[in-house]
Amino acid sequence: EMNAEELKKVLGHGLFQKRIAYLLLLGALIGTAMLFGSVFVMFTPPHRCYLPEIDALFVEWKSFHNISFSFPEIKYKARNYRLRVIFAFTMFNIGPANNMPTNRTLVYCDHGWFFYKSNGVITAATEFELVCDRAWITPLFPSIQMIGFMFGSILGGIMSDRYGRRKVILFSMTLVSASMLLMGLAPTVLMLQIGVFSYGFSIITRAVTAMVILNELLSNDKRRTFGILVSVFCGLGGCVLSVVAYCIPNWRWMTLAIAITCTAHLPLYYCFIRDTFGWLIQNKRIKSAEKLYKEVVRVNNINVDEALLSDLKLGTKPDDDESNDVTKVEKFTYIDFVTVPFLRKRILLLSFMWFSMNMGFYGLSFNTPNLGGNRFVNAFISSVVEIPAQFLCFVLVKKIGCRMGFISTAGACSVCVLLTPFLQSTNQIAGVVCAMLGKFFISAPFTILYLVTGDLFPTMLRTQSYGACSFIGRVAAIIVPYVLYLGKTVHPYLPYIVIGTVTFISAIAALLLPETTGINLPDTLEDAKQ
Repeated sequence: EMNAEELKKVLGHGLFQKRIAYLLLLGALIGTAMLFGSVFVMFTPPHRCYLPEIDALFVEWKSFHNISFSFPEIKYKARNYRLRVIFAFTMFNIGPANNMPTNRTLVYCDHGWFFYKSNGVITAATEFELVCDRAWITPLFPSIQMIGFMFGSILGGIMSDRYGRRKVILFSMTLVSASMLLMGLAPTVLMLQIGVFSYGFSIITRAVTAMVILNELLSNDKRRTFGILVSVFCGLGGCVLSVVAYCIPNWRWMTLAIAITCTAHLPLYYCFIRDTFGWLIQNKRIKSAEKLYKEVVRVNNINVDEALLSDLKLGTKPDDDESNDVTKVEKFTYIDFVTVPFLRKRILLLSFMWFSMNMGFYGLSFNTPNLGGNRFVNAFISSVVEIPAQFLCFVLVKKIGCRMGFISTAGACSVCVLLTPFLQSTNQIAGVVCAMLGKFFISAPFTILYLVTGDLFPTMLRTQSYGACSFIGRVAAIIVPYVLYLGKTVHPYLPYIVIGTVTFISAIAALLLPETTGINLPDTLEDAKQ
């Protein structure tokens, strides 16, 4: 009987495999471009209450900025914001407001807000006036996206294993485009939140399924390379977002531009994406496997022994009705991660490693606004630094393997993160450089985790393993803003200590996992245990 790994060796790496692999890379670039879109969509520029009488008078004067006029800060709900309520006054006592008696009546900003916009910037925060007592809605958006990630991590793996890789990747990419279109056209905050949740759900479903397709489609040496290239293209997607946001300052047009681009390449997915031999054989869909086999031979223009088809059929019996999504084969569920001892050990270790990598990656990413300077440049640098990290990842995996590659880069990241606050207290530039080095090093083990996770579980549990680990990782992504908040309320060193310590422990935990470099993907539980 010929298994999926043997088929990959026989069929090689030709045009059929290349066009699917490169198409998935293109999808990673375009689809993930809005991953950190909230940095621009929810940006809140400096603002103040809009005062019709006063602002009308300012129009008659030559320059508003030449007037020595300011509002006193008012603590509202224990926050140092001055814009939720203002001192009531008239045109007859215009002057520096901080010299006015403090017993003046306070009134609400009934006429809305005035935003100090630069270069025509229009964001969702300015359009929906998400400031002052509504400012809490702004940080809610990335959390909603991560909640979508959590649901997509679990359900995406189940759907991919049950209904096939092709159906799920097509569904998720279509939903990615639809979600971004909804975000760009959303008439209300609620509709925008629904779009953000849907985007989070669909983009992680696409990512997990695409990684599984690459693992099951490509040979050992090629899947390592393309697995790393996926992360490179995701980093490029962040760079694209920064450039598009700079060129299109209106958040709606920016979102729609990316959505339309994503929609335009969907027909390529429907034309070229196929199910994998691994999934078809495990689900006893032999007729479909034969059809796929013939297509690969034709597209790659190779000559193979027809007897291979007989080997493919051995030990299997095609379903009478292969149109049914649920086939009569043994099914694995998340319960198997608990009941099978060696799977339980692996899933616990990997879940913690995913948790720590997500905390480090998103913690350092969310902390980039503290770099100062131009926010577009900061976002661009934050994405660019991920790209050379992937080449480091490629070299380490080739030279020392996945396990030692993870341990070395995760350990280096923890050192950089722990040193950052101490350097910041003495030299701000040195602190920034150290923080960016931490972001550089955290990107490599993040990619290695994607490679290792798929190698340690059998075919029918592979996407579920990605889903379970990704789910735990998103928990870290949701809570990390609150870890950063502790730096403002408790002690500035605390976030760095938490992130650095957790990352260091994950490097130690990796010692308990087997090395996977050079092994074939396991098809069964017995294969995975070896």
